[in-house]
Amino acid sequence: MKLALVTGGFRRLGAAIAARLASDGWTLALHCREVAEPDHELAAILALHKTEWQGFSCDLADGVAVSGLLERVVRHFGTSPELIVNNASRFSADDATSLTPGELSAHMAVNLSAPVLLATGMAALLDMGKTGVELSYEETLHGTAGAEEIEVSAGGRTVRSLSRRPASAGANLILSIDMELQRRIEEWFGERRLRGRAPEPFNRVMAWRGRCTA
Repeated sequence: MKLALVTGGFRRLGAAIAARLASDGWTLALHCREVAEPDHELAAILALHKTEWQGFSCDLADGVAVSGLLERVVRHFGTSPELIVNNASRFSADDATSLTPGELSAHMAVNLSAPVLLATGMAALLDMGKTGVELSYEETLHGTAGAEEIEVSAGGRTVRSLSRRPASAGANLILSIDMELQRRIEEWFGERRLRGRAPEPFNRVMAWRGRCTA
């Protein structure tokens, strides 16, 4: 699944971006400020390509709500986005004589703070699984991505598939931690560092107790 989050993805430029992504086979998380339906052209593209999508309402001026937006997307789709399109913005007919401190704060929250919060949240999601065992075996576990080359019309609709390269899954990694033994170790040894191995010929790590230090 290729998952993209498009802020302001129901109308105008955001809808056009979402339509192109749908034509390219992306699954879409479409953000809007309030619960709404996509504009009719985007809705037609989504139906044409049978795109899997879900709308997520969120006020981008609310930092707490923005911080929870990615979590909601991950909870719904079961995976994190590979792409965030920061299309949403706040604009109003104000000038130097009419701009108020409150309106300036709202502009900054939507146009500056929200993109930064989404970017840092995305970076944190991308860092998951990139340490420890996952980092050590990244090349083995990763597999190879698939790709498809398609011909599209001027309206962004797929005309035909030109070539396709299927994805291949990486290898599985089976860990050997014994959860019941691990719980006992936690109870028995507290903060003392301990590592236990199974007898030969397995020589596997069965439990670990340690503490991170700065």
